[in-house]
Amino acid sequence: PIEARPDGLAAPNWELASATNGRTGVNAREVYGFVGWCSSAVVTVLWFLWAITPDSWLVAVGVAYYPAKYWAIALPCQLCVSVVLFYWMYDGLNRAFVLSPSHGAQISDAFANVGEPDKPSERSIPSLVDLDMRHVCRVLYGKQQSDK
Repeated sequence: PIEARPDGLAAPNWELASATNGRTGVNAREVYGFVGWCSSAVVTVLWFLWAITPDSWLVAVGVAYYPAKYWAIALPCQLCVSVVLFYWMYDGLNRAFVLSPSHGAQISDAFANVGEPDKPSERSIPSLVDLDMRHVCRVLYGKQQSDK
């Protein structure tokens, strides 16, 4: 586990200190993540170089076919709009299929176990019940004019 160095200090044995249950090295997920990160960085640099390089320079270098510079702006804008539209549609569909907050099914349904909670003794666990909305309002807000 700990070996002595020539200066007298203890040096950790990194092979045994690995957090991968004794296995050293990297796993495939780490390699794929690093390669993906490097690839996205290279593609981003190439994208910006293509976007800012004049067409005459590209032709002089020998690049004969390349997309129009219009796509340097249009593609990222379209991607951003698509992401915003996706979240907007997702929220809209959720709102369309969820009952309104004032609907009775939002408060209680056929499977509710409504009842007054038992008065537990000092060392017992109270029974599991759904609290009646009137009881909750009475505890939170006190007696209202309609309760008297």
